[in-house]
Amino acid sequence: MGLDDRFEDFMGGRFRLRRGRGYEPDQLELKCNKKLCFFATDQALLTELLFELMERPDAWAAKYSTCSKGGMYLGRAFFTDEETVGRLWRGFKRHPELFCAVQDDDWSGPFRDVEPILL
Repeated sequence: MGLDDRFEDFMGGRFRLRRGRGYEPDQLELKCNKKLCFFATDQALLTELLFELMERPDAWAAKYSTCSKGGMYLGRAFFTDEETVGRLWRGFKRHPELFCAVQDDDWSGPFRDVEPILL
């Protein structure tokens, strides 16, 4: 069984999803609203990284895109607390083969339904 087989289709197959060891379906409030966002050209590297992260006891869920955008694949990892997100971000920001950023859903949530500004 390959790593990709350990993820399930999500959002009509646009993403693949894996629940982490800290996932509690009845307790959504345990999930932190800050998440790690990864961008990589190597989908296999991204898949392996997300799989390993979901083995952590504080891992909530992870997903990655099945189609690239400009040659880049998107991965997202959700955890149960902000400290984990911050410390993992600090570790991954120097990774030689991917980019890592933090998305704060408390801040970005209100902008999801507004008219965007396009260049």
